[in-house]
This record gives sequence, C-alpha cells and structure tokens, in this order.
Amino acid sequence: MAKILVVDDDLMIRVILKHTLDEHEVLLAEDGRQAIALMEWERPDLVLMDILMPGLDGITTAQVIATRHRIPIIFISELADDVVVPFGLSPISIVQKPFDPIELRKIVSAALANPHLKKTALQTLAACG
Repeated sequence: MAKILVVDDDLMIRVILKHTLDEHEVLLAEDGRQAIALMEWERPDLVLMDILMPGLDGITTAQVIATRHRIPIIFISELADDVVVPFGLSPISIVQKPFDPIELRKIVSAALANPHLKKTALQTLAACG
C-alpha cells in the first residue's frame, strides 16, 4: 500500500480521488500551502495535484515541493490539454478532469511500480529552483 497525497481545492474531487484510490493510504490537502506543510511530516510516495487552485497554484506548489523532496507528481486538471509546464518540471502525467477512475488507477499503479521515477522525478526542477 502506497501513501498518496491528493491536492485539490474542490472537496468533491478530493472525496472521489480518496474513494478511487482506496487501496492506498490517501492524504488530503485543499491547497498548495497545506500540501507543502503536510510534506514536512508526511512522506508520500506520489502526489496527485490540481493545477488551478486559489493561492499557490499546482505548478508553483510542485516547484516548491521539488526543491525539498524527490517525489513523482501527477497533475489533474480541467485544462490538461492547455497546460504549459515550465522548463524543468517533469510531471509523470497530466490527467484531464473529469477523469476515468479505471484509467487513473492504471496511471497511479504504473507510477508507483517504477522505482526509477521515485529517484529521478522532478530532479531537474529542483536544480532550476
């Protein structure tokens, strides 16, 4: 069982993701600041994060997390097709909302099954800071 941090400002999406990933330990954060704070005492294996959130958006939050932790990130967004990812940011995937729970489970399983991702995901972003 993996530990997954879900970051989304929409309570319904957080609940759906918690249910969808119920075979894992799912931590919930409602915004980027809460996610960053949670990362100080929890060590999730994977982060699923919305991009459009009030306060710190998902891109900025991922950049902050990457400067402190090596952890793979999957973005989940209504604007998945229009997302411009900054140079050096290497999310595992960008999933379109609404998402298919079965496909999302496959993406999460693939990310968790690849130990190489845990060692290298977002390393270049940390260097770009």
